[in-house]
Amino acid sequence: CALGGLGVGLSSGGAGRLSLGQFAYAGSAAAVSGHLVGAWGGFVLGTIGGVLAAAVVSALVGIPALRLKGLALAVSTLAFALATTAWVLRLDIFLGDGVSPAKPTWWGYSMELARDYYLFALLMLAIGIFVSANLWRGGFGRSLQALRDNEDAARAFTVPRTLRKLQLYA
Repeated sequence: CALGGLGVGLSSGGAGRLSLGQFAYAGSAAAVSGHLVGAWGGFVLGTIGGVLAAAVVSALVGIPALRLKGLALAVSTLAFALATTAWVLRLDIFLGDGVSPAKPTWWGYSMELARDYYLFALLMLAIGIFVSANLWRGGFGRSLQALRDNEDAARAFTVPRTLRKLQLYA
């Protein structure tokens, strides 16, 4: 819910939506990424797999949350986040006890130093900001703004409300 975290609300009447489950999506992404890096050794594949896993989990949580607004949405996403950290990520299939992630490599270069990992994280942040800014200024972002500002008018201009909201969650 990257755009949702930046203040994009999608409800009629101007009231925004609030999601508190971002850290559960990040934890799911980390678990999948850790397993992919351990299995294939490629940090790029692990990053892409983690992002896709977080998008799928977020969309699955977003399906029942489509009908919720305001505080009910915030509480439901917080409940999901608490259940994820307290139970799901502790299962042996995800992180379990004593799972140590593999050393990340970036196209053959091993990131053993903290500085290298910091620069990688900075690169990922820059890419995330660039993608978010371009999504917001593009047609997808304009349709989200139309849904946020006036949902009925956006639907009159054939903006698919449910599909766009699920895409926003992902």
